[in-house]
Amino acid sequence: MEHVERSIWLNGILSPRPVVVAGTHGDDDARNFAPLSSVMQVSTSPPYLIASLSIHKDKRPRDTLQNLRSTGKVFLNVMPPTPRGAAIVDETATPLPFGEDEGALLEMETVQGQNLLLKEAVAAVEASFVEEHKLPDAVATLVVLRVEAVWFSSTTVPSGGLNVLCQHGRDDMTPSPQGWTQRVLKHYGPV
Repeated sequence: MEHVERSIWLNGILSPRPVVVAGTHGDDDARNFAPLSSVMQVSTSPPYLIASLSIHKDKRPRDTLQNLRSTGKVFLNVMPPTPRGAAIVDETATPLPFGEDEGALLEMETVQGQNLLLKEAVAAVEASFVEEHKLPDAVATLVVLRVEAVWFSSTTVPSGGLNVLCQHGRDDMTPSPQGWTQRVLKHYGPV
């Protein structure tokens, strides 16, 4: 299979998955916002996440990766499942020259005192860069992040998953599944 066909199949099979808008800043404090659909929790104690970061078409590393290497900090803004949330994802996907402050160019408000935390996010994970791993024969780099804080737009602890924006298929945005649920508990062993 060629790249595009393989991408369509894999994105169709391994979805839906949450989309976050990663907020980072460089050494010059210019902010970068970029959508990621590859973030995954891999440990809760200690709290680790992984994400896959690709490269630009001109072969340079994504600004998110360059900023993680230099400042070590990221806010993973979880977007609401709305047309506005999808528009923010689309806008932040626009490639801009490295070092250009995207926060000043895009119509997005941040929380006062936290210029990487988007006001419209339903939640956000503040994380620090731990390490990176070049994937064999691939253009992507796998990064390991440690969760430092979790920010919520609600004071109520969710009993299930939050209703968040997800990618379903290659380029389609959709709400998280809201149909039936069935709790599975056997992994806890006998009670």
